[in-house]
Amino acid sequence: MNDLSDLYQEEILAAAKEKHNFGVMAKADAQFSQHNTACGDKIAVQIKLSQDKTIIKDLKWQGDGCVISQASISKLSQVVIGKPVATVNAYSEKELLKLLRLKSIAPGREHCLQLGLQALKKALAITI
Repeated sequence: MNDLSDLYQEEILAAAKEKHNFGVMAKADAQFSQHNTACGDKIAVQIKLSQDKTIIKDLKWQGDGCVISQASISKLSQVVIGKPVATVNAYSEKELLKLLRLKSIAPGREHCLQLGLQALKKALAITI
């Protein structure tokens, strides 16, 4: 494993295995479940916002699916806590690729990559 793609593969596998912020939140401001019908991946996101609803104070998630969907939400959950809602709502595939240290993703895997972000954005929309 000498080349960078192997290193990135290891990082994706580690992120999926570690499952940062995995769990259930006792009192969430909003929650949303997203399901990828093409592959069966599922992610449910729960969020807690600041009193003025402008900052993500906490995020918990649960779900199962492929390594890409699990690694993506795990990494995403680490970076969005403490961020303004407006900033997170502007996130796209580009930010997710950066989190996983990828330049691109295979066609058909974009849905896996973005599943957690879609659930998070829909949960945010409920609170505003």
